[in-house]
Amino acid sequence: MVVHILLIILKVLGIIILSVLGLVVFLILMVLLMPVRYKITGYSEDAMELDIKISYLLCFFQGLIFIDKDGVRPEISLLWGLVKIPIKKKKPDYTKDFMDSDEEEKEDEDDEESTFEEDDEEDSFNDDEEYSEESSDEDKKLLSSKTVKKGKKKKSKKKLSFSEVKDKWLTSSNKEAVKFFLAQVGYIIKKYLPRKASGNLYFGTNDPATTGEIVGTISVIPFMYQRGLHIHPDFESEKFYIRGKLEAKGFVQPGVLVVVLVRLLINKNTRNLIKLFLEK
Repeated sequence: MVVHILLIILKVLGIIILSVLGLVVFLILMVLLMPVRYKITGYSEDAMELDIKISYLLCFFQGLIFIDKDGVRPEISLLWGLVKIPIKKKKPDYTKDFMDSDEEEKEDEDDEESTFEEDDEEDSFNDDEEYSEESSDEDKKLLSSKTVKKGKKKKSKKKLSFSEVKDKWLTSSNKEAVKFFLAQVGYIIKKYLPRKASGNLYFGTNDPATTGEIVGTISVIPFMYQRGLHIHPDFESEKFYIRGKLEAKGFVQPGVLVVVLVRLLINKNTRNLIKLFLEK
């Protein structure tokens, strides 16, 4: 009977432990795999405006960033917008200007008083010159002894020549590590770039050649070839302007950063390069 009760207790404890571990694993996977969605909207008429919307965990966390001529205005909300977190803005302190002006006036008065005091103190300085010369000779001897000791310590440290530095850093393994690191950075950028873009953009400059160069640069970017995205250059404009509306959507997965970090740590060349940096 006692054994049966102990087995039931162990069974219940095992179920509780497994359920807690399963919940922890589920939460970790949800945080790593759930995408952070973003939407960027830009307007340009009389002034440039930019709105950035961010949502996470099925809009449980939401963030808004408004950028216009008045500045940056962020907003954060939880529970699908039901709970808003206030963000305090620093108000300009106009009292500092008055305080600075008062301090400047006081400094001017102090300078005038100090000029009269300096004349009285010149005589006392002349009397102290002889004593300062004797003490300066002793100080010079102490400084010279310290500099000799420091010079000996510096000589003990060997400086690496250019060829030694080249052989240490510019090895084939380090080059492969840098190539691998740049490839992983490109992988992150590719994953985090916007997936969709739409809108109409009208622009022009006072020089048709400059407008053509801008169009040529844009045409090289594969991301700009979207169905809903239209760009209209104006080669006859006499001034620079940008008008229109652009919208871009995408998402970011935190798990991508974890995968890239694991790849860098697994790679032998990157580990050796990290060791060189740490030794330095």
